[in-house]
Amino acid sequence: MRGLVNSPHYLGARYETRCALLNPSKLVRGLRSRAEAAGALAYDDSPIRVFSPGTKGKRHRLLTPSGVVKADRVVFATSAYTAHFPALSSKVRLVDTYNVLTEPLSDTQLATVGWLGRQGIEDGCDLVHYHRLTADNRLLVRGASSDTDEHLESSIYTLFPGLRSLRIATQWHDVVPAAQDMAYSLGYLGDERRIVYSLGCSSHDVAFPIHAGHLLAALTGDYPHLRWGQRRRAERVSGRAK
Repeated sequence: MRGLVNSPHYLGARYETRCALLNPSKLVRGLRSRAEAAGALAYDDSPIRVFSPGTKGKRHRLLTPSGVVKADRVVFATSAYTAHFPALSSKVRLVDTYNVLTEPLSDTQLATVGWLGRQGIEDGCDLVHYHRLTADNRLLVRGASSDTDEHLESSIYTLFPGLRSLRIATQWHDVVPAAQDMAYSLGYLGDERRIVYSLGCSSHDVAFPIHAGHLLAALTGDYPHLRWGQRRRAERVSGRAK
């Protein structure tokens, strides 16, 4: 372990060879571009103020500050905002997370910590911490709900005593939605199966939602090019979610 990341705090680790790090913001922008190229419309700053589900085949109504959207089918994939939707709020709990980002490490500081492979690190010995080096060689540390910015900062110097002179550039707080049973969930709302939801991607919110997009498409029934097996698999997933 010390040969991969030179920290006296680490005694050993499990190395996941099939994992990867990526920029989630770039990923989302890329997915949006592909969706728009395929004919989808995306609207920013258009929160849903009121959702009125349609019954007996009538279209659903979604009230936004700029107008009303009517739709035969609706997918709720609303991350932490799911907690504000009464029909789904009981399925999630909000978890506070804290993030600390340092100034760029110098060449000397990088040599001190090793980390030549730039692997992402998940440390669950005390509180769950996530560590990674950014593209411009800053150290990013993310901590769980019972953590604080001060504890995250001190954890950096515990892990890497040679970085005690490293300054914190910025810090921020955000919220992630954890499913009550800690399992990612997809399913239907209502007997007509025209409202689909996806929720609970806490901490691992990049890999599975990409796959879930195909399942959601199958559940809405709007994509005939999806194989019958994909739709049946989506139906089984939604069935377990209930």
